[in-house]
Amino acid sequence: MTTDFAKSVKIDSHTREISIMCGDRIAFNIRIQDGHTIEIGGGTCVKDNDIIYAEGLQISPSSCSRIKVSKVRYD
Repeated sequence: MTTDFAKSVKIDSHTREISIMCGDRIAFNIRIQDGHTIEIGGGTCVKDNDIIYAEGLQISPSSCSRIKVSKVRYD
C-alpha cells in the first residue's frame, strides 16, 4: 500500500498550522510556537484497521532528542 504524502499533509496558509491527515480526518495538528517550541494537537477521532483512536495523546521517549506521540485507543 502506498500513500500519497502530499495529500496526507495540509498546511493552513493563514495559521501556518500543519495537519496530518488519516483519510478525510485530521490525525494530528502541529504548530510552531516560537523558535524552540512546538504544539501538537490530537486532531479528531480516526479509524485505522478497524480500531478507533480518540483525540487524546500519549508521549513516549525514544531517545534524548526524539519522542513518539501516539493517539490513544477509544474504548
